[in-house]
Amino acid sequence: MFEPLNYGRTVDASGRDCSMPINTENTLDGVAYRRRMEIYAFLIVTALLMPALAVATVGAWGLTVWTYQAINGPPGPPPK
Repeated sequence: MFEPLNYGRTVDASGRDCSMPINTENTLDGVAYRRRMEIYAFLIVTALLMPALAVATVGAWGLTVWTYQAINGPPGPPPK
């Protein structure tokens, strides 16, 4: 029904919008930057997130066992 307004976009012969900024993902600097960011993300996950997750898991299990024993008593044979 209505055609969208052009707002001064530059379109080449194939219909591609040329007014958009150039994608730096495929340039040498963009590839190096992306690789560096992936290495940083990997290091953050392995050095910070995984140890924190391990500590949280063991702590949650300990709290669960402690709560269970606080309610039901310690394990072992029943008293005579």
